Order: sequence, then C-alpha cells, then structure tokens
Amino acid sequence: MEKSFIAVKKRLAFFKEQEEATNLPYIYLSAGVSAKLFQETLVFAHEAGANFNGVLCGRATWAGSVEAYIKNGEAAAREWLRTEGRRNIEELNQVLDQVATSWKERI
Repeated sequence: MEKSFIAVKKRLAFFKEQEEATNLPYIYLSAGVSAKLFQETLVFAHEAGANFNGVLCGRATWAGSVEAYIKNGEAAAREWLRTEGRRNIEELNQVLDQVATSWKERI
C-alpha cells in the first residue's frame, strides 16, 4: 500500500511541478493510451492542480478502429468510428468541460 501511496504522491507532484513551470498555455498529449486512461489522467492532473488548456489526441480516440478494420474490413472500421470513436470524443469533451481551463486565463 505504501508504494502505491508514494507513487500517487509522485504523480501528483509531477503535475503540480509542470503547472508551476510556466505561465503560458499548455496542453496534454494522449501519447496513444486508451481513451479511458487519457480521460482519467486528465481528471487526475486537474485534481493535482494542473490548469491545462486542452489536449491533442488521436490514437486515444480512434485506435480501436484499426482492429475492427483488420478483423472485419472497411465497413466495420467506419461503423466503429461512427459509434465508439464518436463516443470517445464526446466523453473526452465532457471531461474537458469539467477540467480544462481557457487559454485566455493564462495570458
């Protein structure tokens, strides 16, 4: 338990340090993690005191369509993007509405 507590404290400190490093607007990159993990990380960053201003993500929202394409072809990939991909974007937008701040607040 202590290791996990220490790990959480270190991650909190990292986000706090990043926030204190600049007064300029900044964003987070998804780095290809899952949509759920990216959203959870954004909430965690916000809880740590990070006042980030948005995101840049790709694979976090559409990566699952590749598997659909490989297994079932183009139509399946398009359907995945229309459903799961869209849901990923909508859920990300909801998270951002709650945790991101306007870049105008930093300038």
